[in-house]
Amino acid sequence: VMAEQKFQQQGMIDSATAVKLGQILGLEAIVVGAVTEFGVKKEGSDYLITQTKQQVAEVNVDIRVIDVQSGQVILADSGKGVTKSKKASFLGMGTKGGYDETLEGEALRAAIVKFVDNISNQLNKKPWSATIADASGDEIYLNAGSNSNIKEGLKLSCYSQGKEIRDPKSNLIIGYREEYLGDFEVVRYCGDSGDCSVARSISLKQTPRAGDICRLAK
Repeated sequence: VMAEQKFQQQGMIDSATAVKLGQILGLEAIVVGAVTEFGVKKEGSDYLITQTKQQVAEVNVDIRVIDVQSGQVILADSGKGVTKSKKASFLGMGTKGGYDETLEGEALRAAIVKFVDNISNQLNKKPWSATIADASGDEIYLNAGSNSNIKEGLKLSCYSQGKEIRDPKSNLIIGYREEYLGDFEVVRYCGDSGDCSVARSISLKQTPRAGDICRLAK
C-alpha cells in the first residue's frame, strides 16, 4: 500500500487509465513505470604517463503491474541499473571519447531486467480468467482461445462485476462485488486469431453480457 501511494504521489499513470488501456489492448495485466532518477558521473585518475577516464550511468525505475480486470496493483517495485564505460590513454595516445550515449539505454535495461522475475512470479499467482466479448442465446464468446491453452470441454463459472470495493484506509481498489451468472462449457473455437472460443451454458441463473468475467469452475 505504501509503495502504491508513493507511485501516486510521483504522478504516474493512475490505475483507472491503465485498466482502460489494458482492456482496449486485450491484456490481462499492464506494466506502467517511470524513471525516477537518472545521472551520469565521470571518474578518473591522472598519472605521469597514463590517464583513465570512466563514465558511470545510474538509473532508478519504479514500476507497477496492474490487473486489467480488477484494477488492483499486483506488484509495486523499484530497481536500479548501473553501467560503466572506461577509456584509457598512454603518453597522450589511446581512446579519447566524449559522452557515451549508449550508457543511458544500457543502464535502463539493467534496471528493468531486475523486475522480470518478480513480474513473472506475480502473474503466475494470478488466477486465470477470461472476459466475455459477446453473448447470444445460451452461448458466450470469450477473449481467450487456443493461444491461452483453452480446450473443448473446459468448465467455467461466470460472474458479473458490479461496484468496486476500496480499502477504507488507502482508497485502493481491492476487488469488485460479483454476482454468479452460471456455469459454461467450452464447445469450440471461433476466428483464426487463437484468441476466441465459444462456451455453452450448463446452468444459467442470469443472462451474461459483454464485459462479464469467467474463471475455471471449482
